[in-house]
Amino acid sequence: MIDLGVTKLDVTKLDVDADQKLLSQLSVSFALPLRARLPHPSRMVKGYYDPSDYSSFIGLLNLIFSFNGMPKLVLKLAAFWLLLLFQLGLLSTRYLYAEGIWHVPLPTVEWASIKSVTSLLTFFIVFYGGSMYGRYQTFYGHCVGLGGDCMNWVCLVRNHCPQDKAVRWNCTRFVLSCVHVLYFSLNEPAPGEPDIGEEEWEIMRERHLFTMAEIATLKEYKGYKPFLPLVWALEEVEKAMKTDYPNAPRGPELATIIATFRGLAFEMRGHCGQITNWLKQPVPFPYFQFLTLLLMVDLTLIAYGLTNMEFHWALTFVIYLVILSSFMGLKEVAVAMSDPFGEDDIDFDTNGMLTSAYNNAIAMLKDERPVSLSADGDMGNPLVGKAEPAAITNGTAVAVAIATKIPAGWPPGSGPSSKSDVLL
Repeated sequence: MIDLGVTKLDVTKLDVDADQKLLSQLSVSFALPLRARLPHPSRMVKGYYDPSDYSSFIGLLNLIFSFNGMPKLVLKLAAFWLLLLFQLGLLSTRYLYAEGIWHVPLPTVEWASIKSVTSLLTFFIVFYGGSMYGRYQTFYGHCVGLGGDCMNWVCLVRNHCPQDKAVRWNCTRFVLSCVHVLYFSLNEPAPGEPDIGEEEWEIMRERHLFTMAEIATLKEYKGYKPFLPLVWALEEVEKAMKTDYPNAPRGPELATIIATFRGLAFEMRGHCGQITNWLKQPVPFPYFQFLTLLLMVDLTLIAYGLTNMEFHWALTFVIYLVILSSFMGLKEVAVAMSDPFGEDDIDFDTNGMLTSAYNNAIAMLKDERPVSLSADGDMGNPLVGKAEPAAITNGTAVAVAIATKIPAGWPPGSGPSSKSDVLL
């Protein structure tokens, strides 16, 4: 028996526009020491921000002067501070020469020659950032695909497997454990440590995903670890569906259902393999080396060129600080997007994804609604008689929800934009 401690809700008493409050009450928390939980149940990135939060003047100031984001990535770089010291040294030399203390002037350089190098650097930075954003979205697509396949698998288990809770959990837990094993193996272990630590194995034990014998088997397994639980899941499903139970499918129907399970398992293996192999395929080293060299050379030339201009030293320093932060920040953001599994603000919150998949599976398997072939009763049937479709005017849903009794009134301006939104 798994006690999830889900809060019971009377949805008829909830404010419909407070959707975040509703979702937060429905979610189940787990103690995951490796990563923080999602800031919002529907967000899959740790440092996700809502653009509407920064529409006001105060919000704009909070965005500009926030330490999270680009400043956090740039200020930890030794090259950033080295180039700043180089700029201060040049400004000090110019000041000493102007005061007559230093008698050797700085050689002049044409700004047009610096602009040509800067244009080349801008092209490479933008191209590199675009490539890494495409890679980032590829990872995101596979992570979403894994979550969707888990939901599809649980749906099939709930509708086709025997109504025995132990059997249904055995048919489900290995699919969830496949995703757990994948995401936990993406953590970068300390030198000499295994890919999955004991703390992470214990998390999977607390979620009732593995027995101790199964964990020992996985630890000794020399192949691709996320795939082995999928093989176990298929074995459990095939064995369960070939037993004699009420309304058990037979013949072609049984073969079709098992083939659907098999297709989902192989699709999940594809998502896992794509994530793993994309991480093993970094940006070619010569390209990254050239970009880094071009960045350092151009920022050095810009520091020298700005020093030759007749600006106040403070203004020169501020201008260079902005240029330096921009170029190095864009490069570091691109580098962070190339591997979104870690502790950066833009990395995926994989623990949030795992918690969501686990909660969805438990909720689906606990649903025991009996099949009804009739639409009669207190609900009524819109296909019988002259019932007209519910009208939706000015963002207000007039229809009453079916089973959960969701309130009929939506706050003005926050309701669904179409009838299909209400149905969804």
